[in-house]
Amino acid sequence: MSRTRKDLTMELLESAYRLMVRHLENITLEEALFIPQNGYRSILGTLKHAAGWSHVYRSYAFDEDPKHWVEIAWPHGLRDTVIKSDEYLCDVIEWFKES
Repeated sequence: MSRTRKDLTMELLESAYRLMVRHLENITLEEALFIPQNGYRSILGTLKHAAGWSHVYRSYAFDEDPKHWVEIAWPHGLRDTVIKSDEYLCDVIEWFKES
């Protein structure tokens, strides 16, 4: 049986998700706060941003009353910055995994 485009897309997304989770298993706070030269966000900031939009997209796809950016349940509340702590890093990683 041949795989459909949907099957291939789902496999690609699942593979990318598993790879990302593996990379996050041993990340340190120092590594997570790294901002590349000329970059805008740290790794942690990018992770928070990606997880946030994933929660929004899921909500719009499946919730009867979809929630946008300001309405989703952010770890430690919606904020423009990241909290530079191991606890916050762990919470954002778990939030990403849920997304």
